[in-house]
Amino acid sequence: MNMTYDDQVDAMYLQIKDAEIARSEAIETDIVCDYDAANNVLGIELLWVSCNFNNAFSTIQRIEFADSNQKKACLYYLLEHVDVSRSDDPTLSTRIDAAKKLFRNNNLVIEDTKDRLEGIFKKS
Repeated sequence: MNMTYDDQVDAMYLQIKDAEIARSEAIETDIVCDYDAANNVLGIELLWVSCNFNNAFSTIQRIEFADSNQKKACLYYLLEHVDVSRSDDPTLSTRIDAAKKLFRNNNLVIEDTKDRLEGIFKKS
């Protein structure tokens, strides 16, 4: 899966599969899905992500990814690339900073737990 953010148009694209796009459909005002000829989703474009951050975030939460790491990567990518200056929400910057800290701390806990488990099982 590839993710890109175009700050010129404030859009994020999640490319799920690299194939020829047969059609695109706006499934919501600010969400466009690309499909192949067999009607499989190839990509999802989230429009105006900075202005509609909550909608973009909840959309990503609803997508069924192949594994939870893809979803986490996608959410973190959104947090890192959103342009908070475009939002009318005065608390958005603070909330995004808090979410970034949670992601970083979560990754540190996961790595620490993994290291400890490896140490325990190496002793056996």
